[in-house]
Amino acid sequence: MKKTTIMVFLVVWMLTSCAHKESIFIEIGDKAVEENNSFTDENGCIQPTINYAYGINLPSEDELDSFPKFILPDDSWVRMAHFPEGLASGDIVFVYQNEEELEVWIKGRRQNELAVNNLNYNANFSSYWIYSAGSNEWQMLSATTGDGEVMADYLFTGWDGNLYAVNLPITESGDPFPLLSKFDRSSLRFESIEQSIEITREIVTEPYDIIPLVNSKGYLWLIVVGDGIYSYTVSMNAYDKQFDFSNELILEMENYEIPYANVGADDKIYYLFSEPVLNYGEKAWPLYTFDTNKKSSGRILPYLVPWPFRYTSFLGDTQGNIWFDNAGWLGSDENWYQLVPSSIFIGFSHDVYTSRLSPAKVLLESEDQILWFHHENGMMYLDPSEEKWCWFTTYQSNIIEDPEGDLWMIADGKLYKRPVIEK
Repeated sequence: MKKTTIMVFLVVWMLTSCAHKESIFIEIGDKAVEENNSFTDENGCIQPTINYAYGINLPSEDELDSFPKFILPDDSWVRMAHFPEGLASGDIVFVYQNEEELEVWIKGRRQNELAVNNLNYNANFSSYWIYSAGSNEWQMLSATTGDGEVMADYLFTGWDGNLYAVNLPITESGDPFPLLSKFDRSSLRFESIEQSIEITREIVTEPYDIIPLVNSKGYLWLIVVGDGIYSYTVSMNAYDKQFDFSNELILEMENYEIPYANVGADDKIYYLFSEPVLNYGEKAWPLYTFDTNKKSSGRILPYLVPWPFRYTSFLGDTQGNIWFDNAGWLGSDENWYQLVPSSIFIGFSHDVYTSRLSPAKVLLESEDQILWFHHENGMMYLDPSEEKWCWFTTYQSNIIEDPEGDLWMIADGKLYKRPVIEK
C-alpha cells in the first residue's frame, strides 16, 4: 500500500480591513469605479467571506450583498483590449503565432445571439474573433468551413506551421465529412481537407465522441469513444490505431462516455470513463493513461475523492505529478498528497446539511510552475513552492499560455494578459 502524506497549505486570510488597502477596479454595469477595497490582501488576493464549509455562522444577507460580485483580475494582469462591437460573449481557446504577430482566438457569439460565458463553452458557437496583439485589431470569421457543412472546432498548429482544425458536424445528415480543415488566411475561412479521413455522423453524435489532443511534439492524437486511441500524421494524411478500448474491462458496460481527457507535460494522454468500477466495494473512477512516446497504457486509482462524484479534471505537470481538481496530487514518488481545503472554495449557499466546498478544475501549469484553476467563485491559482492559494478574480474564463509564456484570459468583456514572471 502506498504511503499517504497530507501536505498542509497555510493560508492566512485577513478578515478585518488592512492598514494598507489595495486599489482595484470594481465593475458596475459599463462603469468602472475605482475605490479602496478591503476584500483583497496586499498581494491582490480576494479574502473569503465564508470560512465554514458547513452550517455554522452563516453569513447574513447583508454580508453577502456587501461582497462585490465583480472583482477584476489583480495587478499582475494587464488589460489589453475591449471586446469589439458585435461580440457579446466568448472564451479564449487558442493562441497562434503567425509570420508577423501573435493572434488570440476567441470562440464568440454576436450580440443578437444567445449569450454564453462559462468554461463549458465548446462547440455551441457561431464564429471566431481574432485579436492581433501587434496591431491591436480585431477581426471576425465564420466557424463553419467553406461548404458550410461542418464546423472547425478544435484548433492546433500543424507540423508545417499552418493552422488546422478538427471538424464537427452541424447537420443531422448521415453523409460522411472530412475530419480536418485548414485555415486559409487569404479568404479568412477554414476549408475542409477532402483527403483527410472521413467520419460518419452516425459515429459522431456528440461533440466529445471524438476527442482531439496534441502532445508537446505537435503530433495529433484522436480518442474515438467506443473504439480506441489513434495517432494521426497530418503531413502524410495517415492514421494508426495505437490502443483498443476493448482491452479495458470497464468496457463490458453497455454505455459509457469520456467526459474529460487531456495531454500532460509528460506526453501522456489522461482520460476518464463516465462509469465507475468497484474498489473494495466502493465506487471509484480510475484515471487511465496512454504514453504517446512509449505507446503503453496504464490505470491510476485515485486514493481519495472528497466530492460525492468523480473528479472533474486532472493535469500532469512538468515535475511528474498528476493533479486532481483542487483536492490533491499523485507525486512523481508515487505517494498521494492531499490538499487541505481552502475556504476560497466555499460556495455561497445556505445549505446547512452538506458541505459547501466544491471542486475547482485545474486548467494548466504555466511556465513559472503556477497551477491555475476555475471555480464557481471565480479564478484561483496555486503556487506549490510557496504553498499558497490566491483567489484573484470573481470572473470566470479559460486561461491560455502563449509561446512566450504569457497568460491570456477574459474578464468583463475585456482581454487581459499576464506577462511571464521569472521566479
